Amino acid sequence: MTTWLRAQAADIAGDRILRAYGVALALLHVVTFVHWYYQSDLPSMMGTGRPPMCWPFWESCIEARVLDDAQWKALLWGFLALSLVTAGAFLRERTARLGYFLLIAVSALRLAIVFQDYNLRLNQHYMASWATLVFLFLPNKRALIQHIVVAFYFFAGVLKLDGEWLSGAALYNAHRLWIPEPWLPEACAYVLVLECILVIGLYAKNPWIHYGTMAQLVAFHVVSYALVGFYYPLLMACLLTIFPLVRAWSPPEQWPTPFDLVDKPEPWPGRVLILVFGAANLMHYAWPGDSAITGEGRLFALHMFDARVICEGGAEVHRDDGGSSYIPLTPREFNRSACDPIRYFNIGQDLCRKRAERPGWQEVDIFLSSRRSSDPKLKAVLDIHHFCGADLSYDLWRPNPWIKK
Repeated sequence: MTTWLRAQAADIAGDRILRAYGVALALLHVVTFVHWYYQSDLPSMMGTGRPPMCWPFWESCIEARVLDDAQWKALLWGFLALSLVTAGAFLRERTARLGYFLLIAVSALRLAIVFQDYNLRLNQHYMASWATLVFLFLPNKRALIQHIVVAFYFFAGVLKLDGEWLSGAALYNAHRLWIPEPWLPEACAYVLVLECILVIGLYAKNPWIHYGTMAQLVAFHVVSYALVGFYYPLLMACLLTIFPLVRAWSPPEQWPTPFDLVDKPEPWPGRVLILVFGAANLMHYAWPGDSAITGEGRLFALHMFDARVICEGGAEVHRDDGGSSYIPLTPREFNRSACDPIRYFNIGQDLCRKRAERPGWQEVDIFLSSRRSSDPKLKAVLDIHHFCGADLSYDLWRPNPWIKK
């Protein structure tokens, strides 16, 4: 394994395009630090004493909550320093091998932080992880990185094959956009066409087509800033740098085409990767019900706008004296994860843990009703009585019977 990793590091060190892209991937982590530290205030969210929102594959994540606010701040500053050192290492060929192993370390640290809390789930981490996986561990890196970036756009467009997206109803805070409201349906349709069809222009050898496509993507991400802030546009800027690098520093015969994975004797890991990525982003169609509401099967896919979900939730706490108290849990602000049943599952688990701290608490019922913004009325998604005694868990691979379809 060590010999194989050293060979991967040597391949990157000997290729100035890959070294430059290593800098971009390291700077992606710098942008992540800025988002976590200044925009999300991650230390306050993650400090001890705050109830965690565990990922379904790690329901006992509360056991890892051992750092306080000050320690989280120190950890994040260390994350920034490691990211900057990694970027610097990729600037020179003789230190690029070190940069390779530092990028493994800083990427592992980023994922370790993300897996601490489901609230940290973002599309940015999903795409950064796939691109970094290709860069670090797979052959034919230049071409495969371009293939996976195009796949990001294509499958994001597939998710937008939805009436709510095409009508513009899926957009949260649409009033912030620099687009007149009557034009929203046309703008959303254009984005779908751009991601599913026009993005193929990134492969074009004709500079007008290639750079015209790049300009449309840049414009799209600039406009998206009004909705999602700086993190997503800057992350995509880092990931997209592979295209100008390849065209500036390699001959046209080395530029990949969308047919290479079929026509050419590409290394098999690349083909497997694209197949796995595609399957992960289509998996939710195999689950019953509306995955935009149930969330089932979506954990493996891009976390994109496709529908706007509105919900009302609550918990009924039953006491030993026979009385009960209702705790409203409807989110104050709606976003892509606000109405996810995983969120209410975690709230139920936290309330069950608090029974030991609050004498008189006996059981907890959890309720959640949701609807798409275009639907006329709410429908029950969770109606779980005696949640604590039910000893439920979240099944990643099969429909969960406690989520109503």
